[in-house]
Amino acid sequence: MNSEATLVSHVLPNRTLVRDIGLVIFGVLFTALAAQCSLPWQPVPFTLQTLAVTVCGLTYGARLAAATQVSYVLAGAAGLPIFAEFSGGPAKLMGPTGGYLVAFVMAAWLLGWATERGWTKNVWGLGIGLVISNVVILAVGATWLSFFIPSGQAWNLGVAPFISGAFAKSVIAWGMLPAAWKLVKR
Repeated sequence: MNSEATLVSHVLPNRTLVRDIGLVIFGVLFTALAAQCSLPWQPVPFTLQTLAVTVCGLTYGARLAAATQVSYVLAGAAGLPIFAEFSGGPAKLMGPTGGYLVAFVMAAWLLGWATERGWTKNVWGLGIGLVISNVVILAVGATWLSFFIPSGQAWNLGVAPFISGAFAKSVIAWGMLPAAWKLVKR
């Protein structure tokens, strides 16, 4: 593992507990803000949360990105109105969208893991990491969703409508990361 491969380690090289807590808080707020950028859709709204999850994974590394998303999920489950449409509470975590929220932790960790190993420093590794993280979010989310909707509808309501958005957000992240590295290396 090479934590020096993360963007955060180059911008804030002195790792301290205060730094890490600050980054987690920033990541939670960023994810919460992205959650409010939503279009209503049932049973799962379209949001920019997955972009925030992706950015955390690509810049923080595995442990810090996962800790950020765990903190986001726990804060929302505790009742803070930080999930989509200013919602929160345990019912959201246990409801139709709960699988997507849990998958955020997995996807953030996965992209952080890939980043620490240098995969995301080349265009193909970055692309593969983004595809895999989106597949994880959609697969885990739709699997959980299938317990709440009629059989066979999880794909139609919880995956298919989100593929183009996942692709667009991945393209944004794909463009942002190399640009961020160029700025950091100046």
